[in-house]
Amino acid sequence: MRFPTNGSIEAMSEIFLYSIHPRYTGLTLGEFLADFSLAKKKINIIEIQKCIHRNHEPLRLDSRLQENDELEIDVSPFDQRDYDSDSGVVHVLYEDEWVYVLEKPAKMIIHPEHKSEHKTLANLAAAFLESRGLNRSVRYLHRLDQDTTGAILFAKHFLAHAFLDRHWNHVDVHRAYLCLVEGSVKNTQGTIDFPIGQDRHQNNVYRVSRSGKAARSRYTVMAYGHDWTLLKVVLETGRTHQIRVHLSAIGHPLVGDRIYGAKRPYERVMLHSAEITFLHPESRGWTRVDSPMPDDFQKYMDTKMDTRRHQ
Repeated sequence: MRFPTNGSIEAMSEIFLYSIHPRYTGLTLGEFLADFSLAKKKINIIEIQKCIHRNHEPLRLDSRLQENDELEIDVSPFDQRDYDSDSGVVHVLYEDEWVYVLEKPAKMIIHPEHKSEHKTLANLAAAFLESRGLNRSVRYLHRLDQDTTGAILFAKHFLAHAFLDRHWNHVDVHRAYLCLVEGSVKNTQGTIDFPIGQDRHQNNVYRVSRSGKAARSRYTVMAYGHDWTLLKVVLETGRTHQIRVHLSAIGHPLVGDRIYGAKRPYERVMLHSAEITFLHPESRGWTRVDSPMPDDFQKYMDTKMDTRRHQ
């Protein structure tokens, strides 16, 4: 999907409509908001600014809710466009009224150092929201390294973000990655359980360390080729550079990852965020979003397979 740059959107009321789920019947508005893990400061702003209406009448925090009540939630005090939009192509992997998932390309960072800068996924996300007629903040829930491709989860408004942020752990969120590594991994599946700490001699580089934080990664072999293995890796913890450090530690660095021991250079570090499963803020059920294997993965494997066949 290609999004144009449409210019600025003026500040306006942004109304999000929500029909009360049966689980909230009889609860107060305050209890409803607290169930989304909304901060007390924001709850107070909602009451003072009368941000939530029912049948066009403002609700107090002690107002009781009934099933199928339709709430008119003004998100504008908390959601205003905060990044410039960029024209460009971005793949939308999933979208509903609460969340969306975009596919991050290689060589792109998630957000600019300064919000007036461009050419990041946040700028494409701003254009995506504009294309939906929404004047909203870009609310990403996690990040990927510049070389890493794949699924990035965003919240569409402050209520969804509060819930997802509160539940951002490895019980309520599951992430799986495709990894192309050097060499043939002997065991077809296994768990890597090495603590990770920061390298004292290099900035933004990590290593296995007894004094580091606990880190666990589970892997399954998906395919073998000529001097490479395709792995699916599931994170049980979320340490910085965890997959890169762990795979290097077992003697199979990611293809192209010269920082962590790859023997040969390549166009990028071959790591892809292939699956994300999360507890949905509205349904409270599991939602899984898949990102297909990138073309450069397939190209690398096809090339190396051809080399092996002709030897």
